[in-house]
Amino acid sequence: MKNLKLGLIGIFLLGATLVSLAPESVSAVESRSVIGNDDRVQITDTTAVPYQSTVFIGANGALGSGSVIGKNTVLTAAHVVSGIKDNPNTDSNYVVPGRNGASLPYGKFKIKEVHIFKKYLTTSSTSDDVAILTLEPNDGKGIGDIVKQNPIILTDTVTIGDNVSSSGYPGDKPWGTQWEAKGKIIGKQTASLIDYDFDTFGGQSGSSVFNDKHQIIAVHSAGGGNRNVGVKLNSEKIDFILEHIGEASTPIEIAPKEIVIEKDAVELNAGDSMTLKASVLPENTTNKQLHWETATEEIVTVDNNGNITAVSPGSAWVSASTADGKITKYIDVDVNEVAPEEIVVDHEDVELFLGESMTPKASVLPTNATDKELFWISDDASIADVDDNGTITGKKVGATEIKILSVTNFGDIEKRITVTVKEKLKPADLTFPARIGSHFSKQEMKETREVISNTDKLTHILFHLKKPNALYDLKIGEFDFNGETGIYNVQAITLGKPFTQFYYTIDTDRQLADSKIVIMYVDKKNPKIVKDYFFVEKR
Repeated sequence: MKNLKLGLIGIFLLGATLVSLAPESVSAVESRSVIGNDDRVQITDTTAVPYQSTVFIGANGALGSGSVIGKNTVLTAAHVVSGIKDNPNTDSNYVVPGRNGASLPYGKFKIKEVHIFKKYLTTSSTSDDVAILTLEPNDGKGIGDIVKQNPIILTDTVTIGDNVSSSGYPGDKPWGTQWEAKGKIIGKQTASLIDYDFDTFGGQSGSSVFNDKHQIIAVHSAGGGNRNVGVKLNSEKIDFILEHIGEASTPIEIAPKEIVIEKDAVELNAGDSMTLKASVLPENTTNKQLHWETATEEIVTVDNNGNITAVSPGSAWVSASTADGKITKYIDVDVNEVAPEEIVVDHEDVELFLGESMTPKASVLPTNATDKELFWISDDASIADVDDNGTITGKKVGATEIKILSVTNFGDIEKRITVTVKEKLKPADLTFPARIGSHFSKQEMKETREVISNTDKLTHILFHLKKPNALYDLKIGEFDFNGETGIYNVQAITLGKPFTQFYYTIDTDRQLADSKIVIMYVDKKNPKIVKDYFFVEKR
């Protein structure tokens, strides 16, 4: 912890101050302050990351520091290089990365262009004290190809007490040696400046101020008394850097500042969905990902893309947060009830055998109706009973109706289905021959067919018969094709006049679902014996 009582008199010295430095005299172009005890530490291995990326700047006899941020670019303070902006291409203007006294492990780079933050050219204000140097490559390699490029992050605000650090080339230390200082954010920040308590001295102007992730958040500019000052890399400084950085291997991290959503409140019917259009500002924010959530999923749900679905009536909120969790936007959601309009069933006419049960499928429309509960009521429970789940059971031979009722705050709607209860069929006691075709001709079997009718419930047979066999009775029945339990509903066939030569029509009331019609010759003396038969095909 710094002893602030030992701080130097807080005077900012932005003009050039001459200091005597071996082996040559230079102008120290920054103010400086060692606050209390000198806690700076010399970097003895300047080729190590991240110290290799800290640069020594010679600007026509002035001394400064900076950081490599691009393939051919260095970030520094404007007052370090403003004097050479119109004539940067001289031997007295150069940049040395990772300098360690007389050792230049990566060589010396010439300055090609000097870009000063525009406002500084007219105000010379500490708030605008930022510059970018564009360098000439050495042997085809840029400075950022040889040493690691430091990452930059948009910094509009900082937190008092956050750890910060900086490394540079202070003029009060042995010539050309690199020193690192560490401290914390202190004092009152402005839109453009931050204060910190780590030590600096003339020659360190332009050095980068790093956060605890070693991202550049500011450029050291001035100091005095119990504080030193850096220029924050706020939005306008980042825009300036992006304009001049050129090719960079480490993209500048632009933090989000605002979430913009098209609606602050939405109203939906239960079951409806919509997508909330949202964007993160500024436009060049590095990570625009949003995290969506709601605390009331029983009312509304939301997915990772901002698609919200109304589940049940009520009020809730949906939130969108930036990836770093620092910004959250809330959207109010009101979910309305949806009135039922119609009841639909899969069977409007139900036929049951005595004692048989079945459950017709019934549903409410629209599908997003809030209250879908249905009530089932039988007009005559002695014929057909129905339970709360809609299961109908045949109790007595006869016909009745079942009422399906929807009762809600919006009113009542109903649907009726007809139920017919029949005696349960028993299979006929018949004995069939091992072979067919002894009395029915192939043509008769082939030409006879079932005709589908949409006008009534009867089954219509077009029966081809040249001449009835007087020795036997003609009968018709239904073969339980699915269950293969036997022949049911056996009835005598009474032939009328053929409607055309050899063709008769037979109508029968089918009793089994999906049965096959069978026509038989049955022994007159013993009606249990079938002499010949065939199945009628549907055509």
